[in-house]
Amino acid sequence: MILAKHSLEATLSPESVWNRWTDVASWPEWDGTLERATIDGPFRVGARLDLRKTGGATFRPVIIQWEDGSGFTLERILLGTRIVTIHGLEPCPMGVRITQRVEARGWASWVVAWISGSRWRASLPGSLRGLARLAANDSQK
Repeated sequence: MILAKHSLEATLSPESVWNRWTDVASWPEWDGTLERATIDGPFRVGARLDLRKTGGATFRPVIIQWEDGSGFTLERILLGTRIVTIHGLEPCPMGVRITQRVEARGWASWVVAWISGSRWRASLPGSLRGLARLAANDSQK
């Protein structure tokens, strides 16, 4: 079940966005829902992130899929349901299309959608705009 999906096209190189995405400690700079973000090693399959939401909730997703320069997938368990967040980059005529999709997989998907779906739908556009803005600033340096 798709809980939220948002795409943004920007006049950026995929590399500039990828550099921001793989710098986990900088995630709170572009994702207003995060207070803190760390990773337990290199950005690769099997790495565990420690993310603290503004307001106190902490979760620890794992990178379950990774394609250098083009995308990665995080997974965590919530209420017996796998929450999968898919991040993707692809070239487009403007420069790059940045996409993020949040899915709930499992028997309680509808509960997770009811509790959290609207928050994810509300937060994705601003997060991707923030990511693109910081990647653009990095490109100008």
